[in-house]
Amino acid sequence: IENNIVIRLFGATANQNSICVQVHGFLPYFYVLLESRFDEEHIEYAKKYLNDIVKAQVPANIGIPKNVENLVVDLDIVHGANVYEYKKDLNQKFLKVYVCSPKLLNLCRRVFTNGVNLIKGGQMESLSCFETNIDFEIRFMTDHNLVGCAWVTLPSEKYLIVEGKDMISRCQFE
Repeated sequence: IENNIVIRLFGATANQNSICVQVHGFLPYFYVLLESRFDEEHIEYAKKYLNDIVKAQVPANIGIPKNVENLVVDLDIVHGANVYEYKKDLNQKFLKVYVCSPKLLNLCRRVFTNGVNLIKGGQMESLSCFETNIDFEIRFMTDHNLVGCAWVTLPSEKYLIVEGKDMISRCQFE
């Protein structure tokens, strides 16, 4: 499994039992301001290109196994506005870059800043990155409308109860 990130939420149930909720499947991401030529047809090439560059530059000491296939897990084109400088056009094109570990955010920012060629046969260009400095845990909480010390409701079809020796915490429920 390439996405082995687990976010743990600790708390108490309504009956005051201790609980540890393990959340799987949330990926770190950031945004890159794109030039107008980049489109959906370029995504597969860009994903392979970025994976090759990031794999070549990832330090051995950050805890990412060498056998991880995709360090850059996915790319999406989204539209939004750069709030750092005024632009008349509020509908700018951004690349939403999902990576397999929050440890890769700074490396990926450097890769884009140093120059990339996301379009086959295109030119190298330095691209601006946004939100690489947001803590992974804060992003998770913001994306899921969570605040500290608040109740979290889990839909019944969205969780499994862990029992016995498979539990990793000392909580009463997992």
